[in-house]
Amino acid sequence: MKKLFLRWALVTMVALAIIAATLLLGKDSLLALNAVGKAMAGVIVLIYLASTIYSGILCWRTDKAFDLMQHYGAAGRKMLAELRHKAEHVNFAQEICPYVGLLGAVTGIFVLMTTGLSGSTDPARIKEVIAASLLGIGIAFVPTITGIFFKIILSTQYYMLVHAIDAKEKGRET
Repeated sequence: MKKLFLRWALVTMVALAIIAATLLLGKDSLLALNAVGKAMAGVIVLIYLASTIYSGILCWRTDKAFDLMQHYGAAGRKMLAELRHKAEHVNFAQEICPYVGLLGAVTGIFVLMTTGLSGSTDPARIKEVIAASLLGIGIAFVPTITGIFFKIILSTQYYMLVHAIDAKEKGRET
């Protein structure tokens, strides 16, 4: 039975439900997002998609290794060690997501501040640009929030995978 893969599928389905609800409820904010924010959020989504699919494949193979261990102990253990090593790719992806989001937020704020001022020293213009920038700062944090959300999902998938492998290697059932 593919217990680990089914857990991965459940986590992925919950994440997709949250993503769908967020897109429906926050579509106006997402449409107003600046180009840098959209690009960084898109990069984060691509990292998530690639990593979650890879995590699902690893979960499937880990379940297969568990079955293999029952019949051919040593071959299954070797396969588990390789899968444990490959799981570090998911760990790397979950670590990088918030940083990509933060880069998007900071770059977005920088672009908002520098583009609006363009060398102007007029106090009224500076006040106007700062007021507009404060409204834009909330939008600029969308990539950071996106990165943190996907970090949580990928961290959960990584933990499930590594915990199952470690428990099996120590002779415990997950």
